[in-house]
Amino acid sequence: FYVFYANTLSSYIADHIPNLLNYIKKWQIETPDALLSQLEKDQDLKAIMLQETPWVLEAKSETEQRSRIATLFEINTIRNQQTNALKLIQQKQKYNGGWSWMDGMPESPYISTYILSGFGKLQKMGAWSSLSKADQNTAQSICDKAVRYLEYEVAETYLSHLICGLPAEVVRTLSRFMLENYGAAPITCSDFDNLVQLMLHDKKNKEQGTIVCSLLKDVGKPVVGQKVTTEQLREATEYLCSL
Repeated sequence: FYVFYANTLSSYIADHIPNLLNYIKKWQIETPDALLSQLEKDQDLKAIMLQETPWVLEAKSETEQRSRIATLFEINTIRNQQTNALKLIQQKQKYNGGWSWMDGMPESPYISTYILSGFGKLQKMGAWSSLSKADQNTAQSICDKAVRYLEYEVAETYLSHLICGLPAEVVRTLSRFMLENYGAAPITCSDFDNLVQLMLHDKKNKEQGTIVCSLLKDVGKPVVGQKVTTEQLREATEYLCSL
């Protein structure tokens, strides 16, 4: 995701500074300050660059700074790296929309929220405009799946609080993030019976009439094989619907 984020940000900044490549080439002939002088003229872009890539402008020397900025704006490779990184993000996304820390591990609400919030930041600053139309469609599809995953993860996080004692602040933080960035979940309490039937047919629910979940007693501390009653599921669903 870092590769996709950095390349999308670089492309966005390049699109908003005319003749950027000429400024970079100027360093080799005249001065390393050409790009920085242009950034001074556009404080919004400078703020974005300082916030999102502080390692570039905080180099210890002019030579190091020049090298880092030149690397960031290797325009000939940006587009290709953007597309390849986006494809990898899509490949690593689980069927339910989440991502795991490493291959073979279950999806993680934390890393999924981290990736989705990165996409959201790029979209809010307008950097999606630097993507090709095909990549914009791919990114939107990825985000739509991730939003669905995290919406249901809100209910599962509530269950973790209800059954395993997960701190309430964790539930509030995830709920607030989803509500502020993506609005209320497209689900109503009338969907509850259908949801229960889907859960009962999950392969891990081998015992008839029993629903088993993997919950959390704290961040990074899972509780595997936790049985959940329909009453507890209903309470979690009502919490999700109340947001």
